[in-house]
Amino acid sequence: RRQCMPVGLLRRALDLGIGSRTRNAAAMERERQLHHAAARSTWKPLTTQFGSLPVASTHIVFDFDCTLTSIHMYHALRGGEGQAALRREPGQFYSDIFGGDERLAKLRTFLGQLKERGLPLSILSNGFEKEIEAALRHVELLDVFVAVRGAESQMASNVQDKPHMLALLALQAEDELTHIVFVDDDRRGRKCEL
Repeated sequence: RRQCMPVGLLRRALDLGIGSRTRNAAAMERERQLHHAAARSTWKPLTTQFGSLPVASTHIVFDFDCTLTSIHMYHALRGGEGQAALRREPGQFYSDIFGGDERLAKLRTFLGQLKERGLPLSILSNGFEKEIEAALRHVELLDVFVAVRGAESQMASNVQDKPHMLALLALQAEDELTHIVFVDDDRRGRKCEL
C-alpha cells in the first residue's frame, strides 16, 4: 500500500507542537490540533506511479516487518524458536524472514531500481534498529537505504508513532522535500489517533 503525504501540510502540523510531552493547556491544545490535522488532511492515496514523482524532492519510506519482509521479524525474535533459528542458521533465518531467495531477488531488483533513479529510500519501523540493520546487512540490502529509523529513533525524537516521525522527517528536510511516499502493511500507521 502506498501513501503520499504533502510536506507543506506536515510542516504546518509540526508548528502546532509535535511530540509535546508537556501537559499544560496550551501544549495539549497544540498536540490535539496536530493530531486532528494529521488525521483529517495530511494523508491521501498515491494514485500515480513512482516514475511521475519529482525524483529530486521525493523520499520513499518503507516499513520493515511484513512490508519488506514476509514474516514479522520483530515477533519472531521475541520467541525462543526465532532466537535459536537465528543462532543456528542465520542465512536460512533471514531468507525465511524475507520470503525466500526468489522473493529476496525481486526485492533487491525493485529497491535497486528505485535507488538508481535517485530516489532516497529509508525504513521507518516500530522494531529495533540494530535487528533491522543486521537483517539488511545479512541479505546485502543495508546500503540501499539512507536511514533506518526504529523504536529508538522514535523515543529519541520524543514522537509517538510513524505519522509523527514522518512529519519530523519532513521538517528536518526543510525545502528539499516535497513528497514522502510511505509504504506500510498496516493502515493504522497512516493516522494519528486522537
